[in-house]
Amino acid sequence: EKQVAALDLKPGLRVWEIGPGLGAVTELILKSGAELTVFEIDKGFASCLRDFFSEYRNFTVVEGDALKTVKSCFLDAEKWGKLPDRLFGNLPYNIASDFIARLTENGIVFEKAVLTVQKEVARRMTAQPGTKDYSYFSVLCQWAYDIKTLCDLGPGFFWPRPHVDSRTV
Repeated sequence: EKQVAALDLKPGLRVWEIGPGLGAVTELILKSGAELTVFEIDKGFASCLRDFFSEYRNFTVVEGDALKTVKSCFLDAEKWGKLPDRLFGNLPYNIASDFIARLTENGIVFEKAVLTVQKEVARRMTAQPGTKDYSYFSVLCQWAYDIKTLCDLGPGFFWPRPHVDSRTV
């Protein structure tokens, strides 16, 4: 609820959710009245999501690897004048920094984004000059967004349990 509240949702806003899994947060976003498009790589989860949320007209599932599908969906949205306003996601740890960098480098920047990433990635996103975590990635993220830490999440918040801590920014 705290993560969804940080999105500052209103009916009609367009939201993209990356990696919804079985939709633990998805329903909260849908209840806000926002138009939600989820990107899910797992065919089984995508099928379940379609079933779970079939009564919502403001819901779309895009199956496939978000690294490959988001850019084409963004270009289609741009063509039709329906660019997303918000981005939400529990980004898979193996793609988080690459995903964020690719979007930003391609000019895909959201009015607001709430992302859960591996704690080390979040530290790199917020690192200041002269610190060990400061890098090109830090500069890129801070150029595109005013980044704030929302909360830390231990492995017990997830299934399956990761071997790392997470942070929502």
